Amino acid sequence: MPDFYYQIKGRKADSYGGSDWHWPPLVAGKVTAKDKKEARTLINDMHEREFPLRVKREDRDKNPFLLNLREIMPDDKRTIELFEEKTCPQCDSRFRLIDIYNDDHNHPGGREFCSYLCKSAHAERHRAFDPSSEENARHAAFIYRIYNIKEDKCYIGQTRQAFTLRWYQHFYQSSGTPFHEEIKRFELTDWQFSLLEQVQIPDDVRDVKNFIDGRERHWIGVFDSINNGYNTMTVNTKEESLSDISVVNEV
Repeated sequence: MPDFYYQIKGRKADSYGGSDWHWPPLVAGKVTAKDKKEARTLINDMHEREFPLRVKREDRDKNPFLLNLREIMPDDKRTIELFEEKTCPQCDSRFRLIDIYNDDHNHPGGREFCSYLCKSAHAERHRAFDPSSEENARHAAFIYRIYNIKEDKCYIGQTRQAFTLRWYQHFYQSSGTPFHEEIKRFELTDWQFSLLEQVQIPDDVRDVKNFIDGRERHWIGVFDSINNGYNTMTVNTKEESLSDISVVNEV
């Protein structure tokens, strides 16, 4: 059976000669039905009221809502995309555009990001870190620790963006990892965020990413956060001895 895309719009108090209906719609979604009539019935049952498909101007005061309904055709890629799972290129969280558009508290970040915050951070990150620039490639990274005061366990991570944003992402844009599942079991006040090291890249280091990964792996070992914490694996780095990497600007 075909899928039908619907939008429920709310009426404006005064349209001043423009559209009678607010944008964006109050809610949007899809239903699967044999035809448009059945789809409309399903939507009405779902929301426990009758939504008109058309409203005459003289009947505006009696109809605060309007239903837009259409079949989703196979070549309608933009509508199909609304219901597909995506990965945010900034925070790696999984999301669907339709869920973001239906969330009054989430400021959308276009069609590629899970939020406007991530879209802005990604743009800032790429302005600041031009891969072709050796100076930017050596910009400081941070190794951080998230500590659970009730369980006496911690998670070690790295970031090259604003570390306060990374803290936010862990707690409000979780991606379903074992650590993020643990976060859901506790109150925000049960966690402490701290910086362990501001990593500066020595001039003679050629592989910047591998060096930063090494510093993260060093701290995972210090706190034993795999056997007694929330890290699930060591950082994938090239074969090298951690003893050859010195601690720089530990905080």
